[in-house]
Amino acid sequence: MQGKFAIHLSELASKRFRESMPTGEGEPNARKRGFISGASKEAGAGIHASRRSLQCRLPDDEHRVPCALRLGVDAFPPPPAAVKCPDCGQILGDWTAHALACSSIEAQSERTTLHTANDVVVRALLRDLNPELVVTGSNDAYPADLGMRHNDLIPEALNHRADARVYDARSGTTYLIDFTFTNSARLSGKNGAAPGGHADEAEAAKYAQYNREFPGFGADSSPALVVLSGERHGSISKGSRDYWDAVVKDAHGRQATQEFPVPLSVMIRRVRQTLAVAMRRLNASRILQFRRRALEGAQRVRIAGQGVEGLAGV
Repeated sequence: MQGKFAIHLSELASKRFRESMPTGEGEPNARKRGFISGASKEAGAGIHASRRSLQCRLPDDEHRVPCALRLGVDAFPPPPAAVKCPDCGQILGDWTAHALACSSIEAQSERTTLHTANDVVVRALLRDLNPELVVTGSNDAYPADLGMRHNDLIPEALNHRADARVYDARSGTTYLIDFTFTNSARLSGKNGAAPGGHADEAEAAKYAQYNREFPGFGADSSPALVVLSGERHGSISKGSRDYWDAVVKDAHGRQATQEFPVPLSVMIRRVRQTLAVAMRRLNASRILQFRRRALEGAQRVRIAGQGVEGLAGV
């Protein structure tokens, strides 16, 4: 009985508070919607979502790609005839797997573009969450430039760089971020790995690589290394989740004094949604473009062959 009475009083207080809020246009009205939507746990996450993920619904042709990546199957039916890769010339048997694994120089430039696009999302999200973070790109992320001595047995490590450099103006600390994404089309669902399982493996491998090239360089060194590992269908590693949760909790603590603070659970979901949608959309776009280029190339070859046959019969 006392519990029901307390709930009733809470509802009355919430109702009086909502009715007393300004009902004008613009910012006051938006703040009112934000408060009402976030009044309960996990409620109204869409209103608090990052501007970059507001249009988070993927078209059907893009949505099928991350689903296929998670299941470890091809996202498209096999080619009806012999279709060559537009980059390496190999006969294609699996669109999705080859789009992610083609080893040609032309495909490498495409993967570099994809990697850079993911880097941009991460850096922009960090700036949004904490304006005191000075986030720069890979040109400022050489471990050797920050005093880390490279392994003399691996001289090429001197030119190895991470993907971002972060300086926290409040604490005066600096750390490097290496962003990596993993799992080919045939790995994800084949061995029963949970979402993020392959990202955990890639994260551990990346830390080990840096430790070989720069002995002592890792998560606890100064400067520190942060490896953010994600899977192409949107899952991230446990270490990445822990990192983003810490960043979000810090951001939530700074805005706790605001009149209408965003619930912590909503902020965490916002960040994870932004990362997942960006990963899915960028990789789906890459695979769809590859398939379109391969089909168009096969069509041009077929048309050219028909023309040659027609001339031969004249």
